[in-house]
Amino acid sequence: MNKSTFSRLRHQKVTTGFICFLILLFMTGAGKLFIYNRQRDQELVLLLERLSTVEKEYSLLKNDYETLNDSHSHLVSQLDQVNSLVHTLEAELCSNVYARLSKGLPVNILIVGDSIGAGSGCSRPENSWVSLVTAYLEEKYNTDIYINNISMGGCDSLCGYVRVKELRDNIDYDLAIVCYGQNDSPEQFDIFYESIIRAVCQKYTKCSVISIQESSQKTYTEKMKAISTIASYYGIPVVDTIAPFRKGNTNQEIDDFYNMLTADGIHPNDAGHAVYARQIENTIDKMVSSHADTEINLPPP
Repeated sequence: MNKSTFSRLRHQKVTTGFICFLILLFMTGAGKLFIYNRQRDQELVLLLERLSTVEKEYSLLKNDYETLNDSHSHLVSQLDQVNSLVHTLEAELCSNVYARLSKGLPVNILIVGDSIGAGSGCSRPENSWVSLVTAYLEEKYNTDIYINNISMGGCDSLCGYVRVKELRDNIDYDLAIVCYGQNDSPEQFDIFYESIIRAVCQKYTKCSVISIQESSQKTYTEKMKAISTIASYYGIPVVDTIAPFRKGNTNQEIDDFYNMLTADGIHPNDAGHAVYARQIENTIDKMVSSHADTEINLPPP
C-alpha cells in the first residue's frame, strides 16, 4: 500500500467517524427533545383536566350562589310581609291615640271649635296653636299627623254639634279637640257641649277627646266649670288656658299680662297661641307617658 492510498483511507475513516459522531449526537438530542415534548404533553393533559374540574366546581358554586340568592330574596320578601302584618296589627291594636303616638303610628285629629279654634289672632297660619301642636307631635313622636279643623268664627257649641253630625269625610279620627265657650250663653251650654262629646264618640267609636277651657273667659265662669264637670264625667282631660294668661299680683298686672297675650282682648296673638300649644302638648305628653286608656264608653247623658 502506497503512501497516498494510506492517506486516503485514513481520511475516509476520519470522515466516517465524524459523520457517525454527528449522527449519534443528533439522535441523542432528538431523543431528549422527544422525551421533553412528551412530558409537556402529559402536563398539558393534566392541566386541561384540572381546568375542566375547576370549571365544574365553579358551575356548582354559581348554582349554589344563585340558589342562596333566590332564597335570600324570598326571605326578604317574607320579612317585608311580616313587618307589614306587624305594622297593621299594631295599628289595629293601638286604637288609643296616645298609644299610637308612642308607637309612631299616624294619627288623625279633628278640631271642633270657634274662632279661637280656627286660629284667629295669630299673624300667620303657621303660628296658630293647631299648626304648632301638629309640628310638635310630628317631630317628638316621629309620626304623621292629619288635621281637619272644622272650627268656625262666631260658632257656638250647638253649631259645633251640627258640624260634627254633618261631617262626611270617611276618616276615622283618633283624637278630637273641642274648643268652645266664648260665643255660648250660659243657658243650656252644658247640654250643647255634652252633645258635641257624644256626637264625636258615637261617630268615631275609638276617638279620644280633649277639652279646652278658653283663655278669653279670664276666670272660671259657669261655662268653664261645666266643661270640667262634663269632662270629669266622661274621663276627658282638660287643657286649662285660663291660668297661664293670669299672671300678676294685682288686677292691673293680671290685665296687662293678659293683654300681652291677646290680639284684641279676646283672641290670642302669636305669643298667646304658643301658650295654647304648650298647654295642649303638655297634656298629650302626660297622657302618652301614663299609657292612659282614653276610649270612651258612653254613659247615659
